[in-house]
Amino acid sequence: MAPNFENIYSPLHLPVHEQGWRMGSERGTDESSNDEAVGDKLNALGGRRRRFLLLFISISISIFTLLLLLNLTTSRETFIALGQVNPIFLLLAFLIHIFALTIWSFRLKILSDFVSERRNSAKFHPAREYENYNHCNCGGSVCTVSGEAVEKQRRRRWKRQRLKFSDSLKIVFASLFGACITPSQFGGEPIRIYLLNKKGLSVGDSTVVVFGERVFDFFVVMVGAFLGSLFLWHATSSAILKAFCMFFGVVFCVGVVAVTFCVSKPESVCGVFERIFSAIERFAERSSRGRATLKRVRERAFQELENFCAAVVAIREEGRKVILFALFLSAALWTVDFCIPSLILLGLNAPPVWLFSFAAQFLLLVLVALPTTPGSSGVAEIGIASLYANVVGMHILGVFTLLWRLVVYYLNLFIGGITSLFVLGELKACERVRV
Repeated sequence: MAPNFENIYSPLHLPVHEQGWRMGSERGTDESSNDEAVGDKLNALGGRRRRFLLLFISISISIFTLLLLLNLTTSRETFIALGQVNPIFLLLAFLIHIFALTIWSFRLKILSDFVSERRNSAKFHPAREYENYNHCNCGGSVCTVSGEAVEKQRRRRWKRQRLKFSDSLKIVFASLFGACITPSQFGGEPIRIYLLNKKGLSVGDSTVVVFGERVFDFFVVMVGAFLGSLFLWHATSSAILKAFCMFFGVVFCVGVVAVTFCVSKPESVCGVFERIFSAIERFAERSSRGRATLKRVRERAFQELENFCAAVVAIREEGRKVILFALFLSAALWTVDFCIPSLILLGLNAPPVWLFSFAAQFLLLVLVALPTTPGSSGVAEIGIASLYANVVGMHILGVFTLLWRLVVYYLNLFIGGITSLFVLGELKACERVRV
């Protein structure tokens, strides 16, 4: 009979003093693992409570602001206008917003596929494989087949790593929930980076994709806000609004310089991080544990920075068609989404004021991008009510603001919450399969 090797190394086969040491060490290991598990549960519980708190604050501020506006603007004419509402235009406003999110998902897929393709081609180097086989002693036919096999392998791997459009929709929809509960209206970037990383992209490549999205949005919004400022400058006599346009013009200039620096000289970003880590190392010299942790963080950061710089250079030098197409999709995204207020006004039997809506929303987009309240609640409602107060009847201003917020905020919150739960379920199922 074959010996049972597991029983040979059990504590009962050891001497008495070694049994106690072995059992004590196992007990200590179990206690430490239990402590870690309890710590993870407490951290998860704390994060869950924080998300619920941010969600509660965001919804509370929004509801309070909307109720205040409705209380100030509701009159007998309001109920008469509500009796003449055209629900077709209101339904179209919801559908238009979903269509804009679909364009966003398609843009995310285009950028992700381009970055992953460039990364795979850089890893395989089929030209080098051809060169290596040409120097061997085998026949030319074998070399050609081997080189073609490398190219086919690269293409097969890239097709497997291509982001499905359904996955792109999930990533965009799930990030909407984060944007609704974090300060400013743009807060879903870390979620998109995390989910792109789960789909096969490195953290650096995922950062480039999301950073590229915001760069394209920035340039489109910058041009639109500049044109909108000129339009509002001539359309209004309010000194406050003119000062508002001038202030954000300066902010745009500073932002353009920073983004241009990162895109034109991505290698200089490494120098900036090098100075930051050098300054931190001076404070961490006294602790050996701090130095070890900082070393690990530094190695990981510079590894992802290399991926980031390589992807930026690839997009800048070899992705001109992708850049133009992404700019077109960005312009289409915001153009479609900015039709929502005019459609709501048509649903309320009011003039749509198309040009004013586009100009006002570009400026409002800059305002809600500032980190003020979770989901920019309160800021967005007061901002759009202030901008439309002179072109929309006061009796429908509160209703107009409520309907607009239902489309661009509460619909995002609903879709994002459901999709986030679905994505979390998928991730947990994948972890169980791996275990």
